[in-house]
Amino acid sequence: MCRLLGYVSARPVSAIESLGETGFQTFTSLSAVHGDGWGMAWTRPDGDGVGTATSPASAADDPSYFDLAGQALGPAGLVHLRWATDGLVVHAMNTHPFSDGTRAFAHNGSISPIDELDALLSDASRSRLRGTTDSERYFRLVLQCIEETGDEARGLLQAVGTLHKHFTEA
Repeated sequence: MCRLLGYVSARPVSAIESLGETGFQTFTSLSAVHGDGWGMAWTRPDGDGVGTATSPASAADDPSYFDLAGQALGPAGLVHLRWATDGLVVHAMNTHPFSDGTRAFAHNGSISPIDELDALLSDASRSRLRGTTDSERYFRLVLQCIEETGDEARGLLQAVGTLHKHFTEA
């Protein structure tokens, strides 16, 4: 399973500042196991959506991870250390978080079989897929449900309910 760090602050902070230098180093050390990529997302201070950065490299071995983690990018953010599900490719397109420019999504877990998850997506949602992960499909289902209901909270609840109905073990 992947590892996630989320933070919210009254002002823009760095990921390192959110957890403290020692805590952030301890979190990053998890990439010794969760070394199939890393990603960050943050709310833009001007309120203009979210920014993201991802890499298929191990966080501990990637200087750009530490550079980005040291910048106060926004008042809220997340850091994702990926441990790829067996059979899913370690590639930039499969690295979390996924974003549509206004929302970001990272997932810790596995939903299978992916073919059944694909079947829940509309043609429009499937056409927006870039990678091969269950997590990106989960994100696209959430966005699809938000669009269908016209409400973020109801859309999220609908997506989770649909997944629970179809994937009782996930």
